[in-house]
Amino acid sequence: MTPLCVLAETVALLGLLAAAVTFPLRLARPALDYTRWGRRGMVLGAGLLGMGLLAHFMRRGPGPLGDWASVSFLLVLLLAGAVAYVERYTERPAMAAFLTPAMFCVALLGLLRAAHVLPEVDNPWLAVHILLSLAAYACFALAFAMAMSYLISDHLLKRKQLERLPLLPPLASADRVGHGAVLAGWSLFTIGLLIGALTFWDLGSGLDPKIPAAGLTWLVYTSYLASRHLVGWRGRRLQWLLVAGFAMVIVTFAFFSHNAERLEPTRVTAGDR
Repeated sequence: MTPLCVLAETVALLGLLAAAVTFPLRLARPALDYTRWGRRGMVLGAGLLGMGLLAHFMRRGPGPLGDWASVSFLLVLLLAGAVAYVERYTERPAMAAFLTPAMFCVALLGLLRAAHVLPEVDNPWLAVHILLSLAAYACFALAFAMAMSYLISDHLLKRKQLERLPLLPPLASADRVGHGAVLAGWSLFTIGLLIGALTFWDLGSGLDPKIPAAGLTWLVYTSYLASRHLVGWRGRRLQWLLVAGFAMVIVTFAFFSHNAERLEPTRVTAGDR
């Protein structure tokens, strides 16, 4: 890694750290508004990581999925898109407080595990599986942000602490957007999970260790949808399910990896078909 890359990644982490501190501070202390610096740090950090991802793609190819750092940087960009959407849709200044810490942690984790190489299998379906999973994670992160907003707003209303409520969307809006994010994420995740399981099975590697963990995550979000549409749950119980689901997303992403050693002996190319 060149000194320029190290410098760019350090600046990107500092920018994301600034966002991860200033946005939650704005929610905790409404009188302290440093979010403009946090927003600049987030844009700077995500921009530098995006440029690094593009440079990595141009240098190594065939895609940005060859190592942990690349996958993590791509997820940071998707989370940045979720932050932009939630801020634009809700027009509430504190919503990024729930997503910017996740962006910083994902970027840091990617850099700490940069040497970990993902399996190089000449199969486009594996890339589709990873991309769909990352897009689903971003949707689940958006649902988590809305769930946290709902829970905090509900708590503030019950205690009649109204000074922070203008920083958060109304309960009905948070519930509606969170539900829509889960529907989108669940659909993407279901397709990605099926493609991943079938691809690994087709490659002769059996059941990859990441698939069962992803299956548990899928069950949590399926429980949310079933509880909402079949049982008729509403309110805080549903929001806590979204918090639990995002906790499973973090565990699946951070602590479970595809088994590259089991894939290498069974590497498949188009000519073998």
